[in-house]
Amino acid sequence: MHNDDDGDPAADVVLLHGWACPAGYWTPLQRGLEQLGHSAVAPPLPGYGAAALPDGFEWGVGTVAELLAAEFATRRQAPVHLVGHSLGGSIAATIAARHPELVASVTLLGMVPTAPSSASRELLTGLFLNGPIREDAIQFCLNAWYGNSPPEDAAMTHAPFGIRRDVLDASLLAALDGVEPDVPAQLMAPVQVIVGAEDKTRPLAEVQGYVNAHAGTDLAVVPEAGHMVHWEAPQSCAERIHALITP
Repeated sequence: MHNDDDGDPAADVVLLHGWACPAGYWTPLQRGLEQLGHSAVAPPLPGYGAAALPDGFEWGVGTVAELLAAEFATRRQAPVHLVGHSLGGSIAATIAARHPELVASVTLLGMVPTAPSSASRELLTGLFLNGPIREDAIQFCLNAWYGNSPPEDAAMTHAPFGIRRDVLDASLLAALDGVEPDVPAQLMAPVQVIVGAEDKTRPLAEVQGYVNAHAGTDLAVVPEAGHMVHWEAPQSCAERIHALITP
């Protein structure tokens, strides 16, 4: 999946975006990490943006994780710190579970690595898998995700909804399926979860329950932030990532 958007292979942090999310929404967090002495790259997932889609590739959390792991093994000089938002968190957790030698830490933003609720599945499949994608469906998601802090660049936020329809659909199903059941128990690297206190995609009690059940997983709840916690509170997220990955 080599492409120029992968950036510096020596970067110590790799940011993996969520379903129908633009890689550009990482920019504030990247700046915050840079101020703290880190280099972060934000490659688009397969089929998103300029990222190539290998011939015959079947989109799923596991297949994307293997594709990225192969690239890390050939291009990265040391284990990386993975930061994954939403669907990207499922992919990050899977890479860390299946290839622990490649991953130094995992930060999960706006998610825990379990399948979303049946209500969320029903809502999103109804909006996006049953015919043409309507503007009101897109706006519903953007309003739910960004709350009162939407990016001014509407072209950026809408662009992922215009990718190949088979990729958009398959990556949505991957997001709804989540990780394989054995993944959480296989995470050996340090793990932290950062969620916004106002995030409506996962009940905070569900997030807390996951953290309580997995020793060594730290939780930070950011006040007045929602699902796009890294967009709404980039400095807070950068500082927490820095604290996790700095000896």
